[in-house]
Amino acid sequence: MDLGDLASTSVVEIVLLIGGLLAVASAVVGHKKERLMDDFLVVLGFIAGAVIIVVGLISLTSSGKLPISTVIILFALGLGLFLHLIKKIKIAALIALIIGIAVGYLLYQASKAYNLTGYLTPTVIVIIAFVIMIIIYVMLKFFEDLISIAGGILSFRPVMFIVGLLAILEAVLLMAGSSLSDLLK
Repeated sequence: MDLGDLASTSVVEIVLLIGGLLAVASAVVGHKKERLMDDFLVVLGFIAGAVIIVVGLISLTSSGKLPISTVIILFALGLGLFLHLIKKIKIAALIALIIGIAVGYLLYQASKAYNLTGYLTPTVIVIIAFVIMIIIYVMLKFFEDLISIAGGILSFRPVMFIVGLLAILEAVLLMAGSSLSDLLK
């Protein structure tokens, strides 16, 4: 199976149908912490969302032309399912800490290798690493907040329900040889 085969109409139809059903089920079950089914749907939605985004990206770059409504629904559905779980993960601090430690270690090794121990004292290395860590954190926190906002909007239950229904409708229309784009012309 070639990677371009993921953008075929039959694959897109199946992905839209399964993703739409998953989105509707996730919206109907609700987001209650005591429900095991909700956790299962969120994890399954995360995986399905990643697959849907990949199919959408491949369909944009492939020679086969999908209707614009199909591409929009693919991305809205994929991002909604994918970002529902991602928006809860706070990675800015973790990445900033890892980069800060790496910079500190590299500066320490450079000071030993090039005999700069008089200039790059441990205090100077810690200050430089801390400043870099703060800069990285602030930049990543901005993107983390944007992802959280987009994930909050796209995974909002009424929005997810509507996008899921649109995905199911688009899949059925594609199977019938039409699309929402064709109906709206």
